[in-house]
Amino acid sequence: MTFGEKLTRLRNAKKLSVMKLAETSGVTFASLREYGSGRRKPSFAAVVKIAAALGVTCEAFADCDDIAGKRKPRR
Repeated sequence: MTFGEKLTRLRNAKKLSVMKLAETSGVTFASLREYGSGRRKPSFAAVVKIAAALGVTCEAFADCDDIAGKRKPRR
């Protein structure tokens, strides 16, 4: 599961719109949309803010395929 998929699931479980999550987390609406679509990966600081606003720990995102410390090989 990607960060965006996990973010969407957790946000929907809390019945929060992207706008409301932006307001409560302090992360911009535009950034949250890009994280949700997978166009951008969040910084650790953003993950901390989002997790706090969702009432979960950062570990909720630890198993996300695209941010779990896996690096793409250099070419």
